[in-house]
Amino acid sequence: MIRSRLVAAILIAAGSAAAGADQGSQLRGAVKLTGVMPEGLGGTYLERTRFMGETQTTDWMRLEGAWEMRTRIMPNGEAAGPLGVLPGVGLAPWRFRQFDWQIDAGKTHLTRHEVDRFLVAAHWRGVDLAVGRQAVGLGRGVLFSAVDVFSPFSPFEIDREWRRGIDAARWEAKLAGKMSGEVIGVLGPDGTNSAQLGRLRGFIGPVDGELIAGSRARDTMYAATCSAAVGGAEVHGEYALLDIPESLDPISKAVIGGSYMFGVGDGLPVWVEYHYNGFGGHDEAEILRKASDSGWVARLARGDFQIAGRNAVAAKTSITLSESWSAGAVWLASADDWSGVGAPSVTWSPSDEFSILASAYFPYGRAKSPAGIPRSEYGASPVTGFVQAAYYF
Repeated sequence: MIRSRLVAAILIAAGSAAAGADQGSQLRGAVKLTGVMPEGLGGTYLERTRFMGETQTTDWMRLEGAWEMRTRIMPNGEAAGPLGVLPGVGLAPWRFRQFDWQIDAGKTHLTRHEVDRFLVAAHWRGVDLAVGRQAVGLGRGVLFSAVDVFSPFSPFEIDREWRRGIDAARWEAKLAGKMSGEVIGVLGPDGTNSAQLGRLRGFIGPVDGELIAGSRARDTMYAATCSAAVGGAEVHGEYALLDIPESLDPISKAVIGGSYMFGVGDGLPVWVEYHYNGFGGHDEAEILRKASDSGWVARLARGDFQIAGRNAVAAKTSITLSESWSAGAVWLASADDWSGVGAPSVTWSPSDEFSILASAYFPYGRAKSPAGIPRSEYGASPVTGFVQAAYYF
């Protein structure tokens, strides 16, 4: 395990130094230790070691790379902790080759390492090009998204620092006025992990928007997003229409939200969002029926949708308490059965290199039936503690 980490670090450092010693290179790293402790269940523990290298080879081209080691300890066989607090253990979608290797595995532990970034990026005469394994995020949503269709985070995932990389080529060029066009091609081993999307972006005064169209897996996708400043607030919206092989009728997804900075302390930002998910179930019985459908499960794992239900609402806030302390809170609820989760958090950051984040998830709603069948989307989840220590070097 240690040998693999050293080899990856040496390769990234050597590549950066060789490719851009005169142009400027940097090698950074991070170690994160995370514990998720559900009430009445064994905890799930995750260690992530990550090295990230970047070099500017010329005035118009740069190289980026990242390698990550993940060790997951699951005393009771928990895969990712309840509520999707931790990232899943499966292989990442939207990759032609995984470059993800298993080092050790048992009933209670799993260790893997992967190449999570490896790309060449260039900027020349108003044209941007990026080819290779990279992060691709779309949309305006904070906790939900209708158009972020490649590697969306779970709404309950606190650690959103690194989106998993996908194998893609992106080409963007400035067009007339305040408008640009982009083509995104995602290369997978087959049609279910490949995509071709076109995106047109532009803005007029305080309003900006984009139109997206193309194919993703075996679906045809049409989408639009918009955000604007309204008074002292920000509002945003997303809508996607997907024509999928399994349904005669197209599937819709939508997000409507906004944010406002209240004059409390150094500022108290508050975000609110509503999400409609056409893939979800209207109630727990329909969700359970869908969960037995392998196609529905595959779409959930691939990132086609973030929640199991149809309608959800959420709010998020954060505040700086002192130079070293900050606090925040997230609330998310199903608008179908009104079960939900509240998650307050506190962060201690004595320096730029080290921080500790602690949070707790408090679900509410109808609990399981005497036969153990969930009767609400979130009410059957246990109270869960979350602690993460992060060190950057």
